Amino acid sequence: MRDKRRTSPVGSSRLLPALFLAAITTGCSFPTTQIETRHASYIANSNAHAMCETPDDGILSSVVRVATDDGADASGVIVAADRVLTAAHVVIDADLSLVRVHGEYRKARLLAVDPGNDLALLAVDTGSLRPVRLTHDDLFDYEQVWAVGYPLALDQVTTQGYFRNEVEGRLFTSAPIEAGASGGGLVRCRDGQFELAGIIRGYGGYWSEGELIPLHNLSIHTPATRIQNFVMRTDGTVL
Repeated sequence: MRDKRRTSPVGSSRLLPALFLAAITTGCSFPTTQIETRHASYIANSNAHAMCETPDDGILSSVVRVATDDGADASGVIVAADRVLTAAHVVIDADLSLVRVHGEYRKARLLAVDPGNDLALLAVDTGSLRPVRLTHDDLFDYEQVWAVGYPLALDQVTTQGYFRNEVEGRLFTSAPIEAGASGGGLVRCRDGQFELAGIIRGYGGYWSEGELIPLHNLSIHTPATRIQNFVMRTDGTVL
């Protein structure tokens, strides 16, 4: 979804209508024959996040604001020193991208975009902020996750939900999001440590009588495997 504002990145005005990503309903359903298997998977893996209640300050401080000269106001994640990952649709049409670090907006250089996976990598001075570690394990069924971003160009918000399904390289979760969270982080907990499981792309929706109805509690994310492949191709960095 395109998160647009008609002012400078630090100004304030009404948010323009977002462009929703319509979810494929069959991709988010669970056949009844799989319920027992998925329930067993949840029980077997639930101890993986038993020590986690909500993402800590170290993680939250590394999810940053991203703004552009064409009115976008969205989110990004520090994934390596001086490297910020965001959603491609946030920056792809901009001439100038900015990242807020330590209370100030800093100019960022666009290194590469991957529209198919809705990813963009920015080079910017991230100061002392620590990168968020990328996960190297798949999410398990019904795993608890958190979506972190800056919705509606306001303060940072963390919402909790559960992993629902992966369809064609997109993660579907029940963590609610709003416009402006695009480019933020989908976070999971493994063995008491928080890790980046995905980058927020948008929320789902469905057509009803010619109108697109948003589903804010059906959020869509690009998974860690595609993030790693993109960053490796772009920057040669192993996350």
